[in-house]
Amino acid sequence: MARAQAAGRVRPGDPFDLFTLVLSMAFAWSAASIGYAATVDEPDEHHERRRRLLAGCVRDAISPGTAPPD
Repeated sequence: MARAQAAGRVRPGDPFDLFTLVLSMAFAWSAASIGYAATVDEPDEHHERRRRLLAGCVRDAISPGTAPPD
């Protein structure tokens, strides 16, 4: 994460905090989720919708232009 920040591909901030945020989002529908665990019994469209949402949220959260003001 720190190398990506130095290269300008990831927003400024504590690399550990950013990694933890992304990891937490990735757990949203996993078996480890405290809210809802997706299963293989669900339609593929549901899984794909969640993947697209997760990818967009991660991209928005770590993009260089998204750093909040200090």
